[in-house]
Amino acid sequence: VNLAVGRHRIFMEIVEELLREIHPPSLVIQLICPEQVLLHRIVARDRRAEATITLEYLRAIHRAIAFRIKTLTIEIPVLTIDSNATDFTDGIEGVRELAPALHLP
Repeated sequence: VNLAVGRHRIFMEIVEELLREIHPPSLVIQLICPEQVLLHRIVARDRRAEATITLEYLRAIHRAIAFRIKTLTIEIPVLTIDSNATDFTDGIEGVRELAPALHLP
């Protein structure tokens, strides 16, 4: 979504090389949240670098991630967490809720 075709190809070559060296992850954690909620959180943060993020951009990112997750689930387990229900903006509280799913103390 963010990279031009030529740069995306280069990026994917680097990713593939790294995966050969360090192996794929044993688990992928996918946080899902409605794009409208994400946009509200972004606006509330009021960060200059995020000022141009639009709802359409968030939807495009969501589609790209959903496509990638579909290809991953064949090889790697994916733990999907509703970050609308579990808000990680407060820091440690969200992590405490996540710990049992990850089998963490």
